[in-house]
Amino acid sequence: MGPHVDHKQRIDLILQNAQELFSELGYQQVTLKLLAKRCHLSRTVLYRYYKSKRNVFEAVLFHIADFIGKEFMQYVQEHPHLLASEKLRAILFHLTQYMEENTAFLDAVVEYLIDQQRLGESVTQRVMRHTVLLRLALVRLIRDGVMQGEFQAVHCTQIAGVFYDMLLGAAMQMAVTETHYPDEFRERLDMAIYALKKCPTLP
Repeated sequence: MGPHVDHKQRIDLILQNAQELFSELGYQQVTLKLLAKRCHLSRTVLYRYYKSKRNVFEAVLFHIADFIGKEFMQYVQEHPHLLASEKLRAILFHLTQYMEENTAFLDAVVEYLIDQQRLGESVTQRVMRHTVLLRLALVRLIRDGVMQGEFQAVHCTQIAGVFYDMLLGAAMQMAVTETHYPDEFRERLDMAIYALKKCPTLP
């Protein structure tokens, strides 16, 4: 009987190294051979977990999105005393900071999306699938704000989509144009949250 293999630990190792490799080289230049070497695994072993580069990249995206989504849900649960607007602001600002710190990986995401579009795949559906937890967290916060009387009676899913589109636009700007004005973007987020309030008062 062979040695026990902790498959979860191995998958975490693969995904961590894959994210680093995609950030360093971009989507197009990464190969399963390079990833196997980085992980100190044979290509045969790596192939047992992921059959293609796209499989690996999508697993990395799911891993990141799942981590961020769970982190946001935990933040909401651990800060029940905060107003919905304060929670929403904290989450949006945190995500903005995460994007600013990982612009190299955002470049790889853009490469991946372009590659999938070239192959005739639905880019929109793929992006939406990778961000389910994030969008659910935004909807929940906005709904809480409406129910608590802080926010106006709005269509929560649509308004969550507005904030999501703002974040997506900022991410694309960072990756494609390599320009970003964090203070201005945070100000726009603040203005959008302010506009949601039922009886807004200037600070």
